[in-house]
Amino acid sequence: MPRDRTGAIHSAFPVSAHFGRDQGFDDFDSFDAKVVKREGDNKVGWDVGTYQRRSEETTARAVAWLESAQAGDEPFFLWLHYWDPHDPVMLPPDADMQRLRYDPGTGDLQDAQTQQYAIEVRWQDQNLGTLLRAIDQAGLGDDTVIALTADHGQGLADGKAIHRWAMHRMLYREQVHVPLILRGPGVPAGARVPDQVRTADVAPTLLELAGLPPFEERVDGVSLVDRASNPGQGDRVAYGEQINGYDHNAGMRRSRPDAAFLYMVSDGEWKLVFKPHMPGASELFHVGVDPRETRNVAAQNPDIMARLLADLAERNPWVLEPFPKLAVGDDEASQGAKDALGGLGYAAAEVEGSGTWWWTCPVHADVRSEKRARHEEGGCGRIMVPIGTWSEEPDAGAAKDD
Repeated sequence: MPRDRTGAIHSAFPVSAHFGRDQGFDDFDSFDAKVVKREGDNKVGWDVGTYQRRSEETTARAVAWLESAQAGDEPFFLWLHYWDPHDPVMLPPDADMQRLRYDPGTGDLQDAQTQQYAIEVRWQDQNLGTLLRAIDQAGLGDDTVIALTADHGQGLADGKAIHRWAMHRMLYREQVHVPLILRGPGVPAGARVPDQVRTADVAPTLLELAGLPPFEERVDGVSLVDRASNPGQGDRVAYGEQINGYDHNAGMRRSRPDAAFLYMVSDGEWKLVFKPHMPGASELFHVGVDPRETRNVAAQNPDIMARLLADLAERNPWVLEPFPKLAVGDDEASQGAKDALGGLGYAAAEVEGSGTWWWTCPVHADVRSEKRARHEEGGCGRIMVPIGTWSEEPDAGAAKDD
């Protein structure tokens, strides 16, 4: 009996084999970028033009890998990572840029950044079409489960107009509402699931569709296979976080100091974005009637605020001290890797801001404790949450926890 074969093909340096992402794969199509020294600078960096590749090259490599996998008649798993819309460093070829610029819908966009983003999305979509056709032409379409999702969205012109921010690093709908598209055996054709689900649900879903047992260890996600055939079961509670305070690349803190620490919980009808360093700036949106999140109704709904905050407290997602430093060797490549990740926002800063944190009850804000605990007085029983002060200067006290 042929054994399973696993492969991965990526499009950007942060998920390369250099950082151990190749673990567990039989085939990992990785690439390293060119190390360069900047003129007048002692730092070693990675050439920005070589630490990512466009989707047509990634797709071509994927098609070749599938042909090889089919020749061996092996069950396979292939992880594909695309990067095109993330940044404007590698745009589509000039002829395709011009053609896509005047496509219906794209040509009507007035904002240049939004139009360029739409062009890159359409370019990547065309290359996904090439991949899907290759799967069908190889006779694999009826037996292959395909899942498409993303890690985040961008605010673009709408986000800037509504929330004063056009990129990611925030937790509004335009950043956290991403596609999840499934196709293949076990997936009803044309079904749409109106329920709120999570990217954490993707892995358990794929395991069930492949006829494999679920993870033995604890995972946050649950399989969505039953929901695909029986939608309308209700929303899953979704969570998110954005720790900008300990990331020196999050320059948006200068214009949005309230965004240094963001923790989100959404039950599908209501959504809380808690800001422990500025709790009075926390936001509550009634997304059931305000899906664009234009009205912060926290002051009018203290009971719902307390309920959602208690939910967050149960999960204990708090990051109250800087990320561990990236361990690197003494060679130029290792130092260059650290510099490249830092430039992309994937590594800790050399100098961070600092926070002084304490703990309080989600319901009784007058409570103050030096460690996380359950507030038992008065029969409350709520797990405490952190609040505190935050400064861009690295001279404040350390976080305390039990």
